Amino acid sequence: MPQLVDITYSEEVTIAAVRDYYDYLARMYMDDTWVKEPPEEGWPAITVDYMRELGKSDKVISLLKHLPYLACTTQHYEALEAVPYCAFADWPMMTKWYPSGPRSKSAKALTEGMSDHVPPHVVGLVDDSEDRAVFLLDTELGIVHWVDCESEIIAGASRDVIDDDAYDYASEEEGDSFRGNAGKWAIDDFFEVLKGLYRQLKFIPVAPRRVISVYSQPEKPEQWDMLQRIYREHGWPDMERYRKEECMDAIQEALKQHYPDELY
Repeated sequence: MPQLVDITYSEEVTIAAVRDYYDYLARMYMDDTWVKEPPEEGWPAITVDYMRELGKSDKVISLLKHLPYLACTTQHYEALEAVPYCAFADWPMMTKWYPSGPRSKSAKALTEGMSDHVPPHVVGLVDDSEDRAVFLLDTELGIVHWVDCESEIIAGASRDVIDDDAYDYASEEEGDSFRGNAGKWAIDDFFEVLKGLYRQLKFIPVAPRRVISVYSQPEKPEQWDMLQRIYREHGWPDMERYRKEECMDAIQEALKQHYPDELY
C-alpha cells in the first residue's frame, strides 16, 4: 500500500487529474461544453481576499484559481452531478452566491460538511448541503480524504488506500474531525477510484446531469441490473465501442417505462 512518505503534492498533477476526470465523465454521459476552462491568469472571481475570509492557504487559492469547473446553471438547482447526487463545487460561482461578508462562510460549510478543524491547506471539492459526499483535498500531503467512505468502496477500489494512521501525521482534533474516518488516496489515485466506480457501474448516470449509486439504495437490485445491462448493451466500458447518445436515450426510455413515478 502507498505510504504518505512516498506522496508529494503537485498543483499541475492535480489540475491534470481533475481535467482528465471531467473528460471521462463527458465521454460517458455529460455534455463536454459544460466543462469550463480557466483563463490563463486564473479565475478572476477567486481572489486572495475572498479565500482569506475562508482561512485558506496560498496553495489552495492558487489551485482553485486554475482548476477547470463544471457549469451549474443556478444556485443548488440543475447542478451537474459529478458523483452520485452531488455536484463538484463551482468555486468561481460560489464567490457570487456567497459574497464576501457573513454569507461567505456558507461556501466553507457546504464544501467541508460537518468537519471541524479543517486546516487552511485543505479544501472541499463537493458542494452539498446534505454531506452526501465530502472530499477534502490536502495541498500539503497531496492526498484526498473521502470522509465516511463506504467500506465496500474502499475494499473494492481500483487504487490502494493510504494506510498511515491519521493520528500519526495530524492532530487529534483533525483526526477526530475528518481524517480518522476517511478513505485516503493520493490525489491522482483518488480520481482513478472514482472513474473505476463508473467503469464498474457502481455509479450509474441516468441523465446528463444525474448520477445514482448502488451503495445508497441497495434495495433496488432489479433497477440497477436493468441500467447496467443497458450500458453494457451499448458498449460500456469499452470507450471505442460505447455509444453515449444512444445509451442515454435508452436509459431514459427504460426509466419512464418501468419506473414512471421516480424522478430522474
